[in-house]
Amino acid sequence: MKEVIFSILDKHEVDGESVSSELITIGTFCGDEDDYSLTYNEQDESFLNCTTTLRVQNKNKITMTRSGDFITEMVIEQGKRHNSHYSTPTGNLFMGVFARKVDSRITHSGGSLSFSYTIDFNSDFASFNELNVTVREVKKNVPLS
Repeated sequence: MKEVIFSILDKHEVDGESVSSELITIGTFCGDEDDYSLTYNEQDESFLNCTTTLRVQNKNKITMTRSGDFITEMVIEQGKRHNSHYSTPTGNLFMGVFARKVDSRITHSGGSLSFSYTIDFNSDFASFNELNVTVREVKKNVPLS
């Protein structure tokens, strides 16, 4: 397990309106290039007591879980649709998630993970979503001689 810095750019498009946000935080990387987990504590005030983990398998399947006050599990697998449970401060949702793209370029020293997916409720399109995660090692202070 290694401490890393995450930069997460999150874009959503709903009803023709696009919203984006960026989070920079410290978390952990565990695993290898093909099968790894990225974990961080949520910073959004609605999810402050929650931890999010992105588990990537075979570079094309992501299981995104949130634990804590609100529990979520979404499976994002390129070219496939999965039903998911999503818990929010305003209630629980059951939705379909179809992954358009999963691109994993993570190594032990950092890299990027990007994925895009659509969300539907009862097979009715709800939103297009894209996340771009950049990961880099936390450099420890090295004493000067």
